[in-house]
Amino acid sequence: MSDYYEIEKIAYENKQDILHDYWNRKYYAYVEAFEDRLKSEDDVFYNDWVNTLDELLDLIKTHHSDNLKIRITKYKRTYI
Repeated sequence: MSDYYEIEKIAYENKQDILHDYWNRKYYAYVEAFEDRLKSEDDVFYNDWVNTLDELLDLIKTHHSDNLKIRITKYKRTYI
């Protein structure tokens, strides 16, 4: 039974890697973290550009643990 679960776990991790690679090639994001409502630029505690999905997920985890709200704007990459 353990081999079945190990194979399933490996397949899941491979799928996650493929999804992360796809997102990293296609998109980037702008992240803003704020406390209550975003009414002006002074309400923003954190803002930055994110290039990878791993960075984005880490920022979400960090800001949610600090009880901040997050606005994420996703942009499609354009290659010239």
